[in-house]
Amino acid sequence: MAETFYTILTNIGKAKIANAAALGTDINITKFAVGDGNGSYYNPTEDQITLKNEVWHGNTTSVNVDPDNPNWIVAGSIITATDGGFMIREAAIFDADDDMIAIGKYPETYKPLVTEGSAKDLNVKMIIEVSNASSVTLKINPSVLFATKTDLNNLAGAGRTTETVKGNADDIEAYKQDYEYQTPTISNTQIQLVKHSDTNILKFKLDYDLSGNITISTDAGATEKPLVDTDGTQITDLEKGFVEVVADADFFTLRNKGGLSLSDKQNLIDIANEAEANNSTTRENLINTINNVLNANLSSSTTWNEINNYLTENGINFIPDNIKQNINIFGKTGILPTIDLPVSAGNYGIFSDSVMKSAGAEYIQIKEYTSKINGTITITVHATSTSSGTVDIYRNNQKVKNYSVGQSLSQQSVDISISEGDKIQIDAQSSVSGAIIYIYNVSISISQINPYFS
Repeated sequence: MAETFYTILTNIGKAKIANAAALGTDINITKFAVGDGNGSYYNPTEDQITLKNEVWHGNTTSVNVDPDNPNWIVAGSIITATDGGFMIREAAIFDADDDMIAIGKYPETYKPLVTEGSAKDLNVKMIIEVSNASSVTLKINPSVLFATKTDLNNLAGAGRTTETVKGNADDIEAYKQDYEYQTPTISNTQIQLVKHSDTNILKFKLDYDLSGNITISTDAGATEKPLVDTDGTQITDLEKGFVEVVADADFFTLRNKGGLSLSDKQNLIDIANEAEANNSTTRENLINTINNVLNANLSSSTTWNEINNYLTENGINFIPDNIKQNINIFGKTGILPTIDLPVSAGNYGIFSDSVMKSAGAEYIQIKEYTSKINGTITITVHATSTSSGTVDIYRNNQKVKNYSVGQSLSQQSVDISISEGDKIQIDAQSSVSGAIIYIYNVSISISQINPYFS
């Protein structure tokens, strides 16, 4: 009785494919296995989870949808010549979870060993039918790669053969050789290169400098073309090193790789020398200033690091907060003065009604102060009045604060930013005829000094 050969999905395979189709996920086929059926044919069943007697397994090398049957999936693998010595009667494919997706009854095939006198690779395939082939994908181990002649022909394209593939491979090898740096033959100022492909870019390693009208030859010196720069000027000096040139119809162009010409390098050296000279002058000037101003004894050979260390060790840190917080700088401690400006008119600074002669908005200037600092001052006023009035603060004739003064003694303060030369005026006024404004105390204190250097 003739045997019937077939492939079936296992129960696990059916469930996984249905689930993948419903959820839009994939099943990754990763392993192909074969067995000998324990010495004879048998009919595989859907409830199997392993082969009867596995004799070989390896990576799946291809999983494709049959072009004529869109619900057929063709899975394959290759048993290499180094494996063998067994009969094949059963085959199976497994997913990434090592679950058997499909099992097949396979035509009896013997895979020999090399020691048995036959060395060949065996291409094994399995066809399974599914309702949604897009749910099954291939997961290949990148360290393993096999290809049959048919695969190569398919890769070459319609109408091409493995011979054209070989031709393409030869072309690739030729381009690869031209891509590498070669060692040229030098004849005077002629550089002889070997051109393997139709590329127009050649690379070579020059072992010594060349001077003169430099040319390039690609036919062992029979003909030559001048080597020019990107402006078309003949190259007359070429430094040793790695060089790239671009071929044109009548010349070769030296490819700019971001390097510098000899003249550019000399210009850079000159700039560096000039900068070093300026640097030395600046350093010497700073040393002289430190010695003169700070009574230091630094020598002309003192380095920048030594200058920095000297300033750090001696507490140099000229910032406003350090001046405010009485930081010791070269043995000196900054003191923030408080300037009291007592009013001299009358007892305790009382302004009589003789000052305010009418109900109009007349005023008297109590004090004018000219700033000698850049920073912030705090003005504090203690005042009262028999009726009502105001004490006004002006900076350069522009009012910046207005105090209301009532019959109860009050103290009010304001912070004002000032610059050197600013004029601060403090005035008192009342719109009530006969009103008396009592100024008990006006004080000005410096709350912040902004240092500057001239």
